[in-house]
Amino acid sequence: MKSSSLLRRGLLAAMAVPALALGACGSDPGSPGSSASEGDSDGGSLVIASWGGDFSAATKEDLADPFAAQAGVKVQMVEASSQHVAQLEAQNKAGKVTWDVIDSLGEANTAYLVKQGLLERLPADLKAELERVSVPGGVTDHGVLQSTIGTLLACMPEHAKACPQTPAEFFDTERFPGSRMMYDDPYYGIQFALAADGLTQDQMWPMTDANVERAFAKLEEIVPAVRVWWTSGDQTIQALRDGEVDMGQIWNRPAKELSEQDPSARFSWDGVLLAEAYSAVPKGAPNVETALDYLRFYGTDPEAQARWAARTGYGVSNAKAADFISPEDLEFSVLNPDNVATAIRGDGEWWVDNRDELTRRWRTLISGS
Repeated sequence: MKSSSLLRRGLLAAMAVPALALGACGSDPGSPGSSASEGDSDGGSLVIASWGGDFSAATKEDLADPFAAQAGVKVQMVEASSQHVAQLEAQNKAGKVTWDVIDSLGEANTAYLVKQGLLERLPADLKAELERVSVPGGVTDHGVLQSTIGTLLACMPEHAKACPQTPAEFFDTERFPGSRMMYDDPYYGIQFALAADGLTQDQMWPMTDANVERAFAKLEEIVPAVRVWWTSGDQTIQALRDGEVDMGQIWNRPAKELSEQDPSARFSWDGVLLAEAYSAVPKGAPNVETALDYLRFYGTDPEAQARWAARTGYGVSNAKAADFISPEDLEFSVLNPDNVATAIRGDGEWWVDNRDELTRRWRTLISGS
């Protein structure tokens, strides 16, 4: 198995996600379609590939609309949901890239597209400008941090006899009996299992073959207790609210929604898994300069980022954004340093090199075959 050095980003105000993962950021896949924001002047345009639903609405209203008004361009939001990589590869193969910006591309997918040569490199002056106002690691050679998602623990005390507070307790089915749900993603599942087995961030990374075997051995212990392997934020809310499961992993934004729907729900951020996602410009984008201007606009405006972060609950790149967010909005946010004090951060480059093999093992494990 291949290994790589840990990407130590130290993100957020005190600090990831998941990740997640995700391309972990696919927590708000919504209805298909597109929407446009129009500026007043020169007929320039910008196409942003986003996630649909509330997520895209937040990006449009808090970021794209203000940029369109300032730059005098039309901004079109298109939904790519979790298909950013496949669709961009298809566009590239056809020789017709139609997107100018990818909104919140997960760390592993970002690393993959960089490796394939499908993302534009940021000009040195723009990267330096963004780095001056960003959290450590909030800017890479190919993009700027758009969102950081936390995967924490949720529990419904009216169903569970006791609510686990740590990954280790979640895996302890004798002391904490009850039906469980877990995120159906091997990248985060491996990290979750190693945290449950007592490994710290520094002991977990760089990932080794021995750690991978240790993770799968630990996962074998919990699989029989997992009733739901979830893939969306709405699914987690419904499973907990309807009593399908007693406890489980949940993204921080759905956690906030669940707390509003059912104040009895309990949450723990101990060992939260962080998934970082970046906004980037596809190689060969039709409007590269406008796209780079958009990244500059987003990255250097802490108040615009704060509005977006307060609405979504996700972390952002600007170091001053948290100063403009209310304490109430920080309660379920990864920008709250208390929430990420024991966070686990991954290594997207390692995952790119190993995902095919480990995804096969994961599918076999959770299917019981």
